[in-house]
Amino acid sequence: DVALVHNGPMLTTFRVRTTMAVPEDFKFDSMTRSDRSADLVIDSLISLRQVKGAWELRMFNPDVKAISATIHLAAKTGSAKPAASAQRVDCESNPLGQLKVNGGKCKVALKPKQIITVRLG
Repeated sequence: DVALVHNGPMLTTFRVRTTMAVPEDFKFDSMTRSDRSADLVIDSLISLRQVKGAWELRMFNPDVKAISATIHLAAKTGSAKPAASAQRVDCESNPLGQLKVNGGKCKVALKPKQIITVRLG
């Protein structure tokens, strides 16, 4: 489920909701799962904004586990051509380091509850 949270001239934010059926209960003493399931809902917020002539993608990992995300740079971003490079930046758009781009894709790791910003160029 993807929902548009905010759509302004300088910032767009989407909420990506994933629902998974997980066992309702787990008994550690007998190492058994419940036959019943419960919904586990995970919400992620993804923002895209234009800063200094480039696009910045801000991602948040709401989980308690580290995750890996893949950014596909070949998609058009509203500019004349697709992005060809990716760079980590801080919340004020200051550079933190280049990211490796391979085959038009860039992988980033997010720690639990971490927010990262990537500039696409």
